[in-house]
Amino acid sequence: MVGGCSHSDRISSILIRNLRGGGFAGKIFPVTPHHDEFSALPAFPSLAHVSGPVDLALIGSPLPSVRAVIRECSEVGIEGAVVFADGDGLAAEDRADLELQIKEAASRGSVRIIGPGSAGIACTAAKLAAINTMNLPLPGRLAFISQSRSICHAILDLSVKEAIGFSHLISTGEMLDVDFADLINLLGDDPESAALPCTSRS
Repeated sequence: MVGGCSHSDRISSILIRNLRGGGFAGKIFPVTPHHDEFSALPAFPSLAHVSGPVDLALIGSPLPSVRAVIRECSEVGIEGAVVFADGDGLAAEDRADLELQIKEAASRGSVRIIGPGSAGIACTAAKLAAINTMNLPLPGRLAFISQSRSICHAILDLSVKEAIGFSHLISTGEMLDVDFADLINLLGDDPESAALPCTSRS
């Protein structure tokens, strides 16, 4: 996961907590120039310094910094990224320009992006809870996709209360790249998913 400021550190702490809490067995590489160690894990100043292959980048950096991170993902061969920042506080024109730059950087290295403005992704079969939430999804056969982070949080909170399980829980955010169609095509053939509800702000 990639941070770079105090707000990013908070997101990264939650993500590491949830990855550990969900039982994720893979390696976690915190990337931040501000720490030699983060959440009791060795930290790296950049993705190029990570000692091992990386399957997914979880990017908590502010939106103006994301293009450089995506470019670095391309350089080191990372093919998937989740972008949590949504550009809150930026003018609409500036946000749109940054998103275009991010998309162009991703296309140069074939990096697929979920977000910006994502709350993260979870796959209970893989014990992957890469989500910026307080609760973790229970295992089940419901694959849930939401564009809205607030709906994703609300559904997750309700599911824990009502003991409803998920095979996947995905917060798409602004769908700069990966969209509903991509995810429906992917999850529609998933034998672990029996139902696939989607929600959108529009």
